[in-house]
Amino acid sequence: MSLRIRVFFPWGVMVLHSVDFPERALGYLDRVLSNFPWVKNRYFNSSSIYGVFLSAWIIFVPLTKKDMREIQFREAICEAMSEEMRRDSSVFLLGEEVAEYNGAYKASKGMLDEFGPKRVIDTPIAELGFAGIAVGAAMNGLRPVVEFMTWNFAILAADQIINSAAKMLQMSGGQYNVPIVFRAPNGTAGQLAATHSQSFEAFYAHFPGLKVITPSNPYDAKGLLKAAIRDNDPVLFMESEKMYGDKGMVPDGEYILPIGVADIKREGTDLTVS
Repeated sequence: MSLRIRVFFPWGVMVLHSVDFPERALGYLDRVLSNFPWVKNRYFNSSSIYGVFLSAWIIFVPLTKKDMREIQFREAICEAMSEEMRRDSSVFLLGEEVAEYNGAYKASKGMLDEFGPKRVIDTPIAELGFAGIAVGAAMNGLRPVVEFMTWNFAILAADQIINSAAKMLQMSGGQYNVPIVFRAPNGTAGQLAATHSQSFEAFYAHFPGLKVITPSNPYDAKGLLKAAIRDNDPVLFMESEKMYGDKGMVPDGEYILPIGVADIKREGTDLTVS
């Protein structure tokens, strides 16, 4: 459990950074209070310091980065697309079962009701065809988000992804950007055949002109998908099919995670994990 500690003194308020409760919290408190021995001696002792409400001077408040809330991975995906479609009228979603069925994995739930059938478009089971339509739309100023039912089915659209979307900027001498996102579930899942269980990250990462993203949690999924939709080049967004129901903490407000920037998980003097 992570908490933010607010220390209320008569002369002001001290807000400590996120700490793990209780071990690191106690360490933080001890170091802070060592600078104010009269406060420590008067109001704190070893038996009371574990309280949620310790005294008139200290309150433990749950950590809230922009009002963090817990949502599912699929909800993070839906929020990212919906927010970008509200922000930019050129963004639209098309793919198999994205509209009437709310997405094969319910990642576009409610979007048809909000944005209507001109911006949330059900397509036939014709991956090569609607991928080509989306590439053409992107070349003409729109920002399509293409959902395949699975990246295994997107093999049929690989010609448009690899030979059109990825190459158009270079082949047109910089005249045509292709701001497009191809997204779909990827990898293994429950009770699926071998032809539905392949992972394609390494395959597509070797083609120049494509950016490949595989988020590992709802926070990263939302922030990176928003960045992908705003990117002026083709982005392949690969979502673990097993993770759609996973939950994680996501800010309530606007945030973007830049593509290609390492996320430092733990910084050290000898080794940094990112």
